[in-house]
Amino acid sequence: MKDKLKLITESTLIVGIDVAKHIHWAQVTDFRGNVLCKPIKIENSFEGLQHFLLSIKEIFMDLRCNKILIGFEPSGHYWKNLAYFLENEEEIMLLGVNPFHVKQIKELDDNTQTKSDKKDALVIARLIRDGRFFEIYMPEEKYAELRVLRRYREQASIAKKRLICNIKVLLDEYFPEYEKVGYEITASSTKIILRTTPFPSDLNSRNAEEVYSAWKSFSGKNTRISRSKASQLKMVATNSIGITVGIEAARIGLNGMLDQMDIIDASIDKYDAEMERIMSELNISAYLTSVPGVGNVTAAAFIAETGDLSRFEDWKQVRKMAGLNLVEQSSGMHKGKTNISKRGRPGLRRIIYIIGDKGMLVSPEMMMYYQYLRHRPTNQLKHQQAVLAVGLKLMRVMFHIAKTHELYSPEKVLGEIRLNQIESISA
Repeated sequence: MKDKLKLITESTLIVGIDVAKHIHWAQVTDFRGNVLCKPIKIENSFEGLQHFLLSIKEIFMDLRCNKILIGFEPSGHYWKNLAYFLENEEEIMLLGVNPFHVKQIKELDDNTQTKSDKKDALVIARLIRDGRFFEIYMPEEKYAELRVLRRYREQASIAKKRLICNIKVLLDEYFPEYEKVGYEITASSTKIILRTTPFPSDLNSRNAEEVYSAWKSFSGKNTRISRSKASQLKMVATNSIGITVGIEAARIGLNGMLDQMDIIDASIDKYDAEMERIMSELNISAYLTSVPGVGNVTAAAFIAETGDLSRFEDWKQVRKMAGLNLVEQSSGMHKGKTNISKRGRPGLRRIIYIIGDKGMLVSPEMMMYYQYLRHRPTNQLKHQQAVLAVGLKLMRVMFHIAKTHELYSPEKVLGEIRLNQIESISA
């Protein structure tokens, strides 16, 4: 906080902006929070942004300021055009404020629940005056490419999950016994079956050899579906309770969903290949993927969420960025439980959890650490808590090796003190 307040001097111009899709509103104040001019209307166009820039520079010159602090709520996506338009201006420093803070303190000045864009802009300006801001990070070049690819890959994955759910719903209606065969919806063999014989009527009208031949003719010689599966499917289809009306319409819908899934799978493959290429150019992929449980996609997703790791001085900054720092609710004699804050990037939290979940399964030392967290004498963690703690441990390792260009070393990862603690539990 002290370092932030050092930025606020008598020669600092503070601008708070409430961003929107078409019209932004800005309030300009001095270092004490006094309003210097009428609210500025900013049209979200080149002409509008240029007019705003000229207006604040005119005030900047008249007051002989040496720095312009411009702040806004970096939520959604409407702020990005404004931020990239202003980022190369030498006099301007772009800052972010927490939307939760804006919501909580907007009644301090007038003691009313009134909400307006102009009022929010002034609240943002005064939050900056009080040092309650953070510096906006806008990734450039390869880091920007990674973040965009990561976002589209996530959207594709969500769309794929939605399709899988819809296919399961269809099968529950028309062929509920299908799940007894044990094939996952995403398996290549399942796609062959659903393309050729998705309904009990398709199976009952053929013998097992004809069913198998239909699968072979559709998939080619490299199919991995056995004849026994054809017999098994026919057996469960014989007494199926699936509905028998609207089958042709359901077939069209099913094929449409399978077509969409093929397109999504192809897109995901392209995203993964491009992210892998960019990571190889950043020259850190080999170090990150040396960590157990971290593959090319996971490493790329981690860097996409964090950006350039060289901008961090300590791994705890990454932990806080993910919203995984611990908070406690205590008062007087009452000492509350500690929980994670969840004030950060949910995507980064999810990646760290995945790293922990995979890492403990493939790394003996991480499994030892997990077992220690679950069974130590005091403060035993539940499964998900322990997995997240393992993920944080590996994230700390990833942060270190990315900065030092050092490969993962199983001997170094736990340290002598932790190893002694683990041995005392297992003894």
